[in-house]
Amino acid sequence: MSEPPLDGPIADYLDQVLPEGGETPCRVRIMQTGEMVRRPGERPLEFTAIQEYAVQSVEFEWRASFGPNRLVRLSVVDRYRDGEGSLGARVWGLIPVVRSSGPDTDRGEAIRYLAELPWVPYAAGSNPELSWRQLADGSVEVSTPVAGRLASVVFSFDDAALVRTASGIRPRLVGKTAVETPFVGSFADYVELGGIRVPRSAEVSWTLPEGPFTYWRGEVASLEAE
Repeated sequence: MSEPPLDGPIADYLDQVLPEGGETPCRVRIMQTGEMVRRPGERPLEFTAIQEYAVQSVEFEWRASFGPNRLVRLSVVDRYRDGEGSLGARVWGLIPVVRSSGPDTDRGEAIRYLAELPWVPYAAGSNPELSWRQLADGSVEVSTPVAGRLASVVFSFDDAALVRTASGIRPRLVGKTAVETPFVGSFADYVELGGIRVPRSAEVSWTLPEGPFTYWRGEVASLEAE
């Protein structure tokens, strides 16, 4: 494993979650269960998902299946690869109901990768596409370039040097318009999976004018490193 990108909080964090002297894998795969709410006031939709992250590049793919009825399931593929992001949803795996791409999607998906680094901490120490900056309040900002501008996320840490929140500003679709909106992701229940320590549970909220709106909650069922 390469040396941590920073002294201070991020180095202390990596000491807590990665095995000493362990090999750095190419990819990490997690299985998730959880629920999402599309808009305030709507009922949550349960999902099961498999997500794969690259360690040496900013790249991921999230494949999720929504709904209790196997005959009317919604399949979603969310990804970022080679500087491009995409989101697609299909009913029965055949009928497209949502498609999203373009510069706002590219930036939003890159930010998602950054915010989910607590599930792939190998990348925090090894991904050359990431840059790090320690902030005056003890938090740490991680960034990656997307189409000539930086996408960034700020991590805060608890007294045990573990990441507890990821925050930033991310494009949010309102109708067909992307609105730059603050978000906060919270991580809890650190456990050992696949030989590393990761948060078992997390939730993500938009910070809206009327107050925080939690739109994603999930738990990690398993983790494998390749």
